Amino acid sequence: MKNNLFSAIVIFVILFSACDSNKKLDQDTMVDLYVNVVIAEEAYPNNLDSLIAKRDSVFRKFGVTEEEYKNTLESYKEDKEYWDEFFPKALAIIDSLKKSVANRP
Repeated sequence: MKNNLFSAIVIFVILFSACDSNKKLDQDTMVDLYVNVVIAEEAYPNNLDSLIAKRDSVFRKFGVTEEEYKNTLESYKEDKEYWDEFFPKALAIIDSLKKSVANRP
């Protein structure tokens, strides 16, 4: 009986983990995450170790894994409507960041 219960728990954990890695991130989170990833890539174009560390830091900040990020990007690859909404939001964030940097004393 204990062996069956243990087996059932192990199977549940495995199935739950597999389902969780396929979750889609909501668009607002993806926009913010994408902007942060692009900024990291621009900041460390020639330093792979620093880029990897910064990207890991960004994913931790948003509480997601790189796999979840990539899975979400992949799931919307062919969705024109998604991207028609996505990029204006991303550009608005980037413009806001540029303005805040330009207004610094």
